[in-house]
Amino acid sequence: MDFLKKEPSVRFPFDAPDECCLAIEFHPGSLSHIHGLIRYPAAFNL
Repeated sequence: MDFLKKEPSVRFPFDAPDECCLAIEFHPGSLSHIHGLIRYPAAFNL
C-alpha cells in the first residue's frame, strides 16, 4: 500500500518536486475520484 503518494490528477498552482506534493491515502482507492487544481486562501498570494 502506498501511504504517501503523488496523485497525478491533483495539480498545484506552482511548480514543485513530486516529493513535496504527496497525499495520504488512509483507505485503498480513496483518492481515485479526487481531481483538480488545489486552491489556497488569498493570504498565500498564489
